[in-house]
Amino acid sequence: MNEIASSEFPPAAAPAGGSPARARFTGATRVFRKLMIRGALLQVVTLGIYRFWLTTDARRFLWANTEVEGDSLEYTGTATELFLGFLIAIALLVPVYVLLFLGTLELGLVSRFSSAAAFVFLAVFGQYAYFRARRYRLTRTVFRGLRFHQSGSALSYALRALVWWIATGITLGLAYPWAQASLERYKLAHTHYGEWQGKFAGSGTRLFVRGIGLWLMMIGSFVAYAFALTFINSVAPMRAAGAGSMDATTVIAVLIAAGLGFSLFVVAAVVYAILQGIIMRWWLAGLRFGPVVVATTLKKRQVFGAYLRCFLYALLLLIVLS
Repeated sequence: MNEIASSEFPPAAAPAGGSPARARFTGATRVFRKLMIRGALLQVVTLGIYRFWLTTDARRFLWANTEVEGDSLEYTGTATELFLGFLIAIALLVPVYVLLFLGTLELGLVSRFSSAAAFVFLAVFGQYAYFRARRYRLTRTVFRGLRFHQSGSALSYALRALVWWIATGITLGLAYPWAQASLERYKLAHTHYGEWQGKFAGSGTRLFVRGIGLWLMMIGSFVAYAFALTFINSVAPMRAAGAGSMDATTVIAVLIAAGLGFSLFVVAAVVYAILQGIIMRWWLAGLRFGPVVVATTLKKRQVFGAYLRCFLYALLLLIVLS
């Protein structure tokens, strides 16, 4: 449960007396599960087109069951708006896919340039679309008669995100905490609720300190996996060549390599789930809206448990499909 502490609230949003406002989610898991199963089946029947209606229904359920001091949020978006936005995005992406197709042809410099330009455009467009989608969700969110809205430039956000993701890649992920803090500051600085302006007070350094152990664990796992594969590849092929076919040693080596790969996947999944719990608490602690400060009692293990269940469900689905 979250607490929203403030000494002064606008008349349309404030609980009486300015005491901390309690936020909670009241939705039933069973109802949401039925909603998602029904939507998934309809997506199969409609070849995925029903996704926009499912998204709208899910948002209405989640918004309506999120309460602050007894008052729920309201989502006013429609599936038709989402579908039209999708069609516009497709129209914009068609020339990009043409460039990617040209990049597969042997056209020399033209081929290399068109492929690189297409990838850069897709990277920028993805962040541009994300910022616009966030603006859409905010403008369709109403609380106590006031509508959220978002200012700022989607292109500026996209270019900022691109620079930060390049830095994150160059530093093997070490720049990720500062990238997140910078992007969250930009988003919250351009988020408004009535006369209130958002602010993000989270520190990239604080997130770095909380997550550096996970980074070291992940890097160590990759290095160990690479050394193990190098050793296996240096031994198994020679034994196979000497015997004229795959002998028992080669088979065991292949099985060990597969086991190590699966172990690396498990470690990555656990690290990702723990990291999401850390990021969630860090993000909530940094939220500000005018005089409002958000505090949370959310535990990292709760977020970890939710992601773990998601991974297990996905693994079960893969087993069933295979």
